[in-house]
Amino acid sequence: FLRQLDAALTAEAQIVLIGGASAALAYHVTAVTRDVDAYGTLPAAVRRAIDRVNAAREVPIPVSSTPIAEVPYNYEARLVQILPSELIRLRVYVLERHDLVLSKVVRWDEGDERHVKEMHAISPLSYDVLTERFALEMKQAMGNPVTIRAHLLELVRELFGELAEVRASKRIGTRWSE
Repeated sequence: FLRQLDAALTAEAQIVLIGGASAALAYHVTAVTRDVDAYGTLPAAVRRAIDRVNAAREVPIPVSSTPIAEVPYNYEARLVQILPSELIRLRVYVLERHDLVLSKVVRWDEGDERHVKEMHAISPLSYDVLTERFALEMKQAMGNPVTIRAHLLELVRELFGELAEVRASKRIGTRWSE
């Protein structure tokens, strides 16, 4: 799909993918996703190219743009470009894997948990990066801070064990959103 989109563009463009599609494309997660989530507003030229590509496909790929996402403050500095040698006009970026995990912690449904566990099984995540970035860069996350904190601690327990969960609880404090 991205190669077809690249071919349909007449000028350079960039998109930032979040969610399951980014986990699959960049981090080799095999869990199925039915759509592509792009962070930010898609340029009109990209939207038109998506429409042309989907019109020619037997099964269109839904692409939605999400102007608001729960991502760490400094995520832009850590974006990872994918498929640079395969695409001519389209520059595709994904969240760095710890940033992607933290974006999933806010909602933390079964699909998010599956993606994160598979990412960790393929290439272990860093306890220190996750907990420090959560404490310092996720303060703007919308939602109940107690619930979001509980999601992170559940993730830490699942990936790193109960002792790590206790350490993480102390590290991030009880009011990390202050």
